[in-house]
Amino acid sequence: MAGFGKGAGLARLVVGFVVVSLLLAACGSDANSATPVVQNVAAATVTNQIQTQLPANSPTSPITRTTTSPFSTVPVYSGLTKGKLKEMYPVLANLAEAKSFKVNDDWNGLSTDAPRIAHFSLIRKGNQFEGEAFYSIGGYSWVEDEDNPYFEATVAITIPLEVGQKFLQMLVDAPVEEGPSKNTRTTRVDNYPSLSMEIDTGYGLLEFNSLSSCCFVRTFTFGRNTFEGTDATAFDAFDLLKPYLRDDVQKSLYKQATPTPGKSTPTSANTPGLKLKPTVK
Repeated sequence: MAGFGKGAGLARLVVGFVVVSLLLAACGSDANSATPVVQNVAAATVTNQIQTQLPANSPTSPITRTTTSPFSTVPVYSGLTKGKLKEMYPVLANLAEAKSFKVNDDWNGLSTDAPRIAHFSLIRKGNQFEGEAFYSIGGYSWVEDEDNPYFEATVAITIPLEVGQKFLQMLVDAPVEEGPSKNTRTTRVDNYPSLSMEIDTGYGLLEFNSLSSCCFVRTFTFGRNTFEGTDATAFDAFDLLKPYLRDDVQKSLYKQATPTPGKSTPTSANTPGLKLKPTVK
């Protein structure tokens, strides 16, 4: 009987050991599975958020949707706060090789020929830049308002390659600085010239804007930065182009739009080709 008692006791120990082992295994399994469950819930939440943001006609699976950051191709900024424009963004060093650019040279004010519009678009072709100039005079007139007629004209223009490239190179050699504007205040009341330029650099648009109202503004914008021009380099660069922009066309329009003393102002009835601006309400 003693042997049987010892055997029974040993059997109970074995059974107890097995039961404890099974319990520990079960607990371990739950612990190991806890983290993946939480991750899956989080992943499901993100997935639901992405799907909620998708348009109605987009694929339901976010895996098939690819998104490119709008800043993924932004040129590298040198970090300088003062210097030449090409030093701020080294990719602009070869701006002379740009393929196209636009220039708007406008004027506004209290005048019967306002606004005066002069817009130029050019594309590099062979050994020159080719494009067109659009001119208009007037525009504050309305249908049947014969005191301030509207004239416009479009003409083809060409600029020698070396002139266009020198213009572009001067722009990136312009001294600029980052920070609060130091625009020069003016006392202009009814004289508002403006000059703007857009150059396709291959890395995004380089923009120049100048507007004179209460202040004289000169800004260059490229990539994520806007810089203040500190001298008149951009205007000097534009002066290089002027001999090729057919300003004789604008002068002709101005002459037509300006009444001669003792003579009536041109109207659509006595001036062939006159275009009056539609009524603005």
